[in-house]
Order: sequence, then C-alpha cells, then structure tokens
Amino acid sequence: MRIKTIAMSAALASALMLCGTANANPMLELISGSFSTVVTGSSATGVVTYDGPAGQWTINVTTGENVLGGPGLPNIDTDSIDSAPKGSFTSPLASLTIWYTSGGNFAGGTVLGSVGGTTTTSMTDYQYLGSSPFSTSVLLTTLGTFASRSGSTMAFSGSSIGNTGAVTGPYWLSEEIVIGGTHSSAGQSTSFDANSQVVPDGAPTMVLLGSMFACFGLVRSKFDVKRG
Repeated sequence: MRIKTIAMSAALASALMLCGTANANPMLELISGSFSTVVTGSSATGVVTYDGPAGQWTINVTTGENVLGGPGLPNIDTDSIDSAPKGSFTSPLASLTIWYTSGGNFAGGTVLGSVGGTTTTSMTDYQYLGSSPFSTSVLLTTLGTFASRSGSTMAFSGSSIGNTGAVTGPYWLSEEIVIGGTHSSAGQSTSFDANSQVVPDGAPTMVLLGSMFACFGLVRSKFDVKRG
C-alpha cells in the first residue's frame, strides 16, 4: 500500500512539474465575412486578448489562455463576449469564427472538452489536434450546435470526452468556435467559455478527476463573475 501511495504521489508530482511553458506562442484569430485578424502571444504562457470590432460584430472581447499550460498537461481556455447591436449592421449578418491555438504539446491521452454560455443565435465548439497553428487534421470533439430558435437569450452548456490517439511529435491544440449570423436586423449576442484539456494516458485517477472538476469549475466561476 505504501509503495502504491508513493508511486501515485510521484506521478502526481511529475504531472504538476509538467505545467510549465509550452514550446510555441499561442495565437488567437477572429474571422467574419471579409474581416480577419490574428493576435500572437508575446510568450508561450499567459493570455492572448483581442478587444475590438470583427466585421459587423462591433463589440468583441476575446481571450485565450493556457490555463495549466505545459506541453505535458495541455489545457487551453477560450472565452468571449460578442455582440452586433440592433441597427449597427446591414442584413445578413455574417457568422463569426473564433480560433485559439497552443503549440508544442506532446502528451497524448483523454481529451476533456466543456463549454457554457448564452446566445441569441447559435454556437458550435470544435476542438482539434494538428501539426500547425489552427490545424483541423484531427477532430477531437464537437460541442453543440447550441441554437436559440426564438432569437431570445438562451443559456447553454455541454461536455464531451475524446482521445488524441497516438501522438508522434509536438502538436497544436486548437479550439474553433463558430457563432451563427442571422438574416434578421435584430441585435445578436453570444457569450461563452470553452475549455479543452488533455489528460495523459496512465495518469493517476485523481489527476483525471481533478482536471474534470477544474474544467467545470472554471466555466462556472467565470460566468458567476460575469453575472455579478
């Protein structure tokens, strides 16, 4: 029993030690109609933020972050507030796509995905693995589509579990969030927090469970703050 406890403690300590910097600077991209912008982080850790219009979506505050970070415990988070107020655009309103990508990761294993937020239109979260920024080579999991049929504000949440399969070298972990446009002149808005993390195969059960609780806790805490 003591040997198992020591082994588990050592494995947990090793996992926590891997929460260092990733090997590549993360990137954030917003696309809507003919509009496109890319923001690259100044370092491999920390936060990447875009604050400004994205085409006809005149209000956007988007943040991507390496929550735990580290190539051995990939864990990324994307949150955003996006609005096209009534009267500020000409119909039809183009959809808005938000990308966040983090490179230099090497751990393969179980992918835990979660998302929560509100929308007056529709929202889909895709999570990918690839060999380059914003790559769609391997679809890890899809959350949604979450859609408001009446155009009124609808709360949504979802979670999913996937797997990276065999990993042969450093990869990019990416989230693609697609917010639907509308042919109506009514104002549209979406607010969300999406999280994607990889728990390496063979990690202690307590690390897996702790990651899941942290994942859902992060989404809930951020929206509690926003509502406050």
